Amino acid sequence: VGPRLDLTRDSASPADGDIAGAIRFIAGNDLLDSGGNPDPEEITYGFIRMDLDDVSDGSEDGNLDIQVILNGTNRSRIKTNSTETVINDGSQDVDFRVESDSKTHMLFVDAGNNHVNIGTSTDRGGLLSIETNDNTSQLVLVSTDDDASTGPRMDFLRDSASPADDDVVSQIRFRGKNVRDDSSNTPETLAYAGFKVIAKDVSEGTEDGEFQINTQLGGETVTSFTISPTEIAINDQSKDLDFRVESDGNTHGLFVDAG
Repeated sequence: VGPRLDLTRDSASPADGDIAGAIRFIAGNDLLDSGGNPDPEEITYGFIRMDLDDVSDGSEDGNLDIQVILNGTNRSRIKTNSTETVINDGSQDVDFRVESDSKTHMLFVDAGNNHVNIGTSTDRGGLLSIETNDNTSQLVLVSTDDDASTGPRMDFLRDSASPADDDVVSQIRFRGKNVRDDSSNTPETLAYAGFKVIAKDVSEGTEDGEFQINTQLGGETVTSFTISPTEIAINDQSKDLDFRVESDGNTHGLFVDAG
């Protein structure tokens, strides 16, 4: 290797927590003296420092910290040690952004709003938002396991410390825009359909669940299909919603005329 720059702390008694070395980037600020003349202070605008976390022979650990000044104080921006690599360890309002070939925000952590985006910088209201501008799949789950078990699998876990009967365990909503017929003419976002699961009974050994399919009907969310502990119900809310089963040659092999 060459050329090479070595920073060596040649201590006779090395100890955990020693600073092995640092590179500092120093420049002046625009401070003025009492007469209004430039009197700059020397400011460390950033530095790279190596700490010795563990100096035990055979199990040595280092801690590299890259800091940059922010609002007058040096803040850790990238830190890597024996257990983790951390971005923004000082919890500042500093975003993290990764570009791809054609997207400026392929991966984006919005520090101020505490959410993560893929493909966009726009806050879509979720802790994680994935956005595309075409018809490609936003999420693909793949399992290459070749045994007889299930895979891939998606779990929705409501990890409540105090579960109760009739808790909504989870919900999937299919949302879109409408067309408003008023002076604002601003489309609203609403759920046109969705799945909902309810914990009807959370008692150990007698747990019951309920599965619902909900849809928009005349501007109202209605439950069109329900699997409950006691029945499977179609149109449980008594709406003008027909039920029709086709056979091979009959469009109305079975037909319930709700109206």
